[in-house]
Amino acid sequence: MALPLVSADASLGAVSVLATSANAFTDGNIRLAQGLIDLAVVGICLARSAQQGWQRSEQLQGALQSRVVIEQAKGMLAQSSGLGVDQAFDALRGYARNHRLNLHALAGEVVSRTVLPETLLNHVYAPTRPRRRGAKGQ
Repeated sequence: MALPLVSADASLGAVSVLATSANAFTDGNIRLAQGLIDLAVVGICLARSAQQGWQRSEQLQGALQSRVVIEQAKGMLAQSSGLGVDQAFDALRGYARNHRLNLHALAGEVVSRTVLPETLLNHVYAPTRPRRRGAKGQ
């Protein structure tokens, strides 16, 4: 006999119950087995919910840590250049985009001084050469 493992919003599977004789399952035995299976479903659902909560917590912790490093890099850029923090963030983001770098990774390199603020700012605010007349896109 197979009994369903069903939660309020999904079918989780089935439990096979085996017997050694042909008429081993009375209505009472079936109700008892289904009751035990329903308790198992509650346990499964609680375990899934707890796992999702831990994953969400870890994601939020990672996002917070990432934001802290980005804020530190913004502060370092602003302090070393005299820019406002919004301009410093624009410079950080622009450099990351232009070099196809992860923003958090670049911020970490600025904070650890692997990438000096001057290097980043010189690249972002470097004077651009005027385009020649007749060049493509004009």
